[in-house]
Amino acid sequence: MSMAAAEKWDEIYTARLAHAHLALGDLTPNPFLVLAQSYLPKQGRALDLASGLGGDSLFLAEQGLEVDAWDASSVAMAWLESEHRRLGLMIRTRRIDIDPSAFDHHTFDVIHVHHFLDRSLCHSIAAALKPNGILVFSTFLTPFGLSETERAALPGPSRSDYRLTPGELVDLFPTLNPVLHLETPDGESTSQALPKFHSLLVGQRSSF
Repeated sequence: MSMAAAEKWDEIYTARLAHAHLALGDLTPNPFLVLAQSYLPKQGRALDLASGLGGDSLFLAEQGLEVDAWDASSVAMAWLESEHRRLGLMIRTRRIDIDPSAFDHHTFDVIHVHHFLDRSLCHSIAAALKPNGILVFSTFLTPFGLSETERAALPGPSRSDYRLTPGELVDLFPTLNPVLHLETPDGESTSQALPKFHSLLVGQRSSF
């Protein structure tokens, strides 16, 4: 993430915190992570990548995991640092410009990514999982066959760089076993209360 992007998010989080305009996802886990809860180990080390204000980090810590929260926003990391201490949860915050060199091999039992897509990181993310480690990855989806007007009306970012195409998420992590993959192109494909136009992958690294 560029310096300009980090500054943009610092401004966004500063405004939200100053005026208490926190989105639901800032404080609570996203519904895809909740759906994937049964696949999480009961202990171990988890990475919440691009964590923002840390609603998902707090949820992972509540499951008994030791959590590393990484984000480019120093404002978000400072707030999460104070919040996890207030709640007595184990979270290590890190203000970081995320690139492939940030990841060490075989480090995490769980890696969680939500609403953050940088395809250049996918190999490094998979390699950072320990044997049998779990990836929970969910972000915006652009279905095939939409008109230009329909694409412009989709929730989330407009740039294709930041959106998945159908089936792409599994292909981005070929070394992982896809234990759960679902897409919600129109919100009608699942009985869960899941946001429309998203893709979820729960993938597991092999044991060797």
